[in-house]
Amino acid sequence: RYVYRYSEQNSPLSRNIENRDVGDACVFLASNLSSGVTGEVHYVDGGMKIVGIPKPVTS
Repeated sequence: RYVYRYSEQNSPLSRNIENRDVGDACVFLASNLSSGVTGEVHYVDGGMKIVGIPKPVTS
């Protein structure tokens, strides 16, 4: 639970990614809307790839 709360508080979207988020990305990639997408890596991580995981502040 600590990791879940910690990632939620430190995520740029201020929420955790759910199964639905990953499924929506898969549906997009399988649809005609992604016909121009080739050779890309898509991170469904709420922006954590960009900012990284902050280190906890210790006293």
